[in-house]
Amino acid sequence: MRAARLAAGVSVGVLARSDQNRDEIPSLPGTFSRHGHYAWKLALYRALLQIQLAIRSTPKANAVNPSRIDQRLVAHLPKSRKRLFVPTFFSPRMEVVKKTSFVKFAALTLLSRPVHERAIYRMIRQLKATTLVELGIQRGIGSRRMIEAALRFSPADDIRYTGIDLFEARSDQTPGLKLKDAHRTLKQYGVHVHLVPGDPFSALARAANTLTGTDLVVIRGDQDPEALQRAWLYVPRMLHARSVVLREVTATAKPYFEPVSQASIEQLAGTRAALGRAA
Repeated sequence: MRAARLAAGVSVGVLARSDQNRDEIPSLPGTFSRHGHYAWKLALYRALLQIQLAIRSTPKANAVNPSRIDQRLVAHLPKSRKRLFVPTFFSPRMEVVKKTSFVKFAALTLLSRPVHERAIYRMIRQLKATTLVELGIQRGIGSRRMIEAALRFSPADDIRYTGIDLFEARSDQTPGLKLKDAHRTLKQYGVHVHLVPGDPFSALARAANTLTGTDLVVIRGDQDPEALQRAWLYVPRMLHARSVVLREVTATAKPYFEPVSQASIEQLAGTRAALGRAA
């Protein structure tokens, strides 16, 4: 594997250096009929990329997402040559998604602020969580850190993040991201991102059936109490036997996250169902 990877990288580097003084190569494949002497190079570049993708698809290669094209293969190409590698050749996205380093994850669990949110990142480590649901994105700082923590233990293609927030419907006094900004911010990590506008009740009423098998649910302390009370009805169907629900408590001098047991969740959901029948 190492030999194949080295050969692929060296080959591209040699090809790139050998024609640095050539005219610029057109970026659209359809124009190659007028530049036949470049066609074999394009074919070879694409073949080398396929080899690298096969290397990255092995079980040991979890550090880099195997569905992305490793840009180290084209790092030595002149800028004009890099335009050849249109994402539609192989994948709709070309960025390399890196595994979160040990140092960065240690900083999240030991040094990050606010202090009480470190419990979230430690829980992600404990569960090796890949399916995350967050009620209340706010400014998106905690959301990004949750994804970064998950990337320490799993490749990006395996991670599914769902964020529920009011977005544009949020009051002017409450800071937070707009829907478009949140999507752009979180998509850069290459994970599967699903953003659901609305309060906890209305959002989970629409999305709960698509969130089965959730590993970790994080409930921020700024959620509307009435909407959250009604939303418990939908939470049990989202969970499996090892799922964890963390609820932020902000009423004390030092906020903290408390785990909500599945028995308590069932009780809250049952209470809500009974109230619904009575109504």
